[in-house]
Amino acid sequence: NHFKGKQWWRTCDNKSFQDMWILKGRAPGKTQGDWGLLEVVSRVPANEEFDRTCAEKGLA
Repeated sequence: NHFKGKQWWRTCDNKSFQDMWILKGRAPGKTQGDWGLLEVVSRVPANEEFDRTCAEKGLA
């Protein structure tokens, strides 16, 4: 696991899978400190089912 959450590499094509984060910019004057420009809206968990399989890619 990395600081952004679960991550792994599929052996047949070395593709990386990791959680994706949906972010929204904060309104002017609503930032938090020097780096608080974005607000986390949601997280999309890592999932191999959203990608073609290695067999579908001709790699199996």
